[in-house]
Amino acid sequence: MVSRVLAGVVSATVLVVAVVAVLATAVGGEAGAEVVSRRVEGLPTAGHADGQAVTGQATEVLSEPREMPIAFSLVGFSVPRGATVAFRHRVDGGDWSDWTTTEVDRQEGPAGSQADNAQMQVTRAVWTGAADELQLRVGGARPEDVAINLVDGLGQNRSPTERLSDVGHRLAQAVTDGVAPAAAASRPGIITRREWGAAAPSGPPSAAHRARGAVLHHTATSNDYGRSQGPAVVRSIQRYHQQYQGWKDIGYNFLVDRFGRIYQGRAGGVTQPVVGAHAAGHNVGTIGVAFIGQHHAGSAGDTALRHAAANAATDLLAWLFQVHGINPRTEATLPSGYTYQRFVRRIVGHGHLGDTSCPGSSVNAALAGIRRDVVAALEGGTHTGEPGSAHRGPSPGSAQEGPSPGSPHSAPSRGQPGVARLADDTRQATAARVSRHAFDSADTVVIASAVAYPDALAGAGLAGRLGAPVLLTAPGGLDSATRAEIDRLGAQRAVVLGSPTKVTHHVTQDLRRRGLAVERITGDTRFATAAAVASRFTDAETVLIADGAGGWPDAVSASQLAARDKIPVLLTAGAHVPAATHRALRRIDPDDVILVGGRNTVPPQVSAALQRYGRLTRLAGRTRVHTAAQVTNLMAHTGADKQRLWLASANGWADALAAGPAAAHVGGVLQLTWPHRFNAHGPVGRRVRDANVLRLVGGASAISPAVERQSVRHAAR
Repeated sequence: MVSRVLAGVVSATVLVVAVVAVLATAVGGEAGAEVVSRRVEGLPTAGHADGQAVTGQATEVLSEPREMPIAFSLVGFSVPRGATVAFRHRVDGGDWSDWTTTEVDRQEGPAGSQADNAQMQVTRAVWTGAADELQLRVGGARPEDVAINLVDGLGQNRSPTERLSDVGHRLAQAVTDGVAPAAAASRPGIITRREWGAAAPSGPPSAAHRARGAVLHHTATSNDYGRSQGPAVVRSIQRYHQQYQGWKDIGYNFLVDRFGRIYQGRAGGVTQPVVGAHAAGHNVGTIGVAFIGQHHAGSAGDTALRHAAANAATDLLAWLFQVHGINPRTEATLPSGYTYQRFVRRIVGHGHLGDTSCPGSSVNAALAGIRRDVVAALEGGTHTGEPGSAHRGPSPGSAQEGPSPGSPHSAPSRGQPGVARLADDTRQATAARVSRHAFDSADTVVIASAVAYPDALAGAGLAGRLGAPVLLTAPGGLDSATRAEIDRLGAQRAVVLGSPTKVTHHVTQDLRRRGLAVERITGDTRFATAAAVASRFTDAETVLIADGAGGWPDAVSASQLAARDKIPVLLTAGAHVPAATHRALRRIDPDDVILVGGRNTVPPQVSAALQRYGRLTRLAGRTRVHTAAQVTNLMAHTGADKQRLWLASANGWADALAAGPAAAHVGGVLQLTWPHRFNAHGPVGRRVRDANVLRLVGGASAISPAVERQSVRHAAR
């Protein structure tokens, strides 16, 4: 793995708080330099596949499988007019992927870019992830006639030194952006071209007189990319558009990934009516917004439009319509580069303007809700969302809990924030109330001890992976609030963490009586239990390390990150790394290891012992509240909605460990606060100024009424 090679080049612990300037100065370079591309002129025809003759496919010809001259992560094809191409891929001689059929979309790009009489047509690109071998299935032509357009946006072909430079640049940029001053309230966070590593355009941008509306697309590049791969996908799409489509820059004005992050697309300024290359004949005066992924309902894999992506697009469009003075209730005549003009809604799918299936049935189904919510965001009304939407979101709160955060499409407006206190008589009942507020239903619940924190902390990533809340129990049995919540969720399965001394057989028997299948995950020690939980992660690229010997004040705030990104949590024992943790790290073989807590919590000898396992990053601040702020900064920078703020006490672990997975589930962030102190200029004050939805977890002793009043007053500014 790359992290092993890098370990031979340099061993470095990156202190997030202290060395941003050093990294930014020492590393430098272009973030986009890791993109490479290569064109392969056809593959030889094969009369058989894997030793079997090809039959029943008279119009399709199979190629020989071939290793490509570069490792790649995105591929498309230049094909003779009328030909079709399907492909499959693999990496390092592993299993072949399923066959993927590519498509030529003549309605995308500049006017006339895919002319009907062109002899060669360029297909849409498809994101494959890491791959190095291809096989083609061609209809209407021979494999020798098909040019293969390869792009690597993952840096697979770069040297260890170059890869280290890339990592340093991205980490420095992420930390710098995470602590930067917030943008204007109505403007969503937008990842700039510099931040995602754009190449320079081959020509100057063009601008329309004004923007008249927006066109929604999908990139049709698959939905299998991870959170950390989003910028690489955008870089790869840009390279494909420039090198193989022949356009001067990426075609879209903006892109939105499945995690809800917005990327600036074509150069020229995010507030300017830049002419893109996204809807042939209708590029002038329209804003092209592309959802990164495949949203045809009949395609392989999960093609649903995620609520985070729909929500981000709503925020973006509401802001852009405000900037350009567009009334979303009206219709417009869009200028055409052909012989006609179109009288359409202000927000349309690509298929409304031409003969194309883009943006896919899932996006088309969400269009009405997005339009309605853009209107609501601009007029200060209630965001209703798409009727019958399958997007997950918070359930309506009870009278005690306050208003629901809103629909999956919501774009919160400024003003008096929606406030709810989620509290009950015991920590178990509070955890049940938190679950009720965040989860409409859940097939699985994760249950951990309400007496000791390590098992609940270790279970945060598993809860995120399973789409489950974390519920707490006393050793002797479930309380009535927890039983009621399990019934309300409709859970069919319970994962119990820890030994029978922590969660007794009375608990598991009670669960089985309620009809749940029960699985217990445990080890000889708390460290072994965390390792056993981590064994359920077969593809983890990142691991969180926290102190399991009493260092909960720093550790608990990381539960939201573990749950959102489905990251396993492993535990240290003060200045010692237990054998179970070492074994788990060797098995997982991560690229990145994130240490949560300062040098007193996770001391230097621990980081020295862990550096062999991957790139080290430390999230730490001078107090537990400041450490939590580092985590929430990272969450907000990587797609979480900082306007949806959950507060929990810094003086107890139970509320925070229940709230972390819940906040992550609804797309928000969790910040720890002192129970009786509010500093408007400190981490909590800075965080609440961004908030429009505020959830306080715990009773008056956990977060005092005075802190609540101050938080609400500053959030409303």
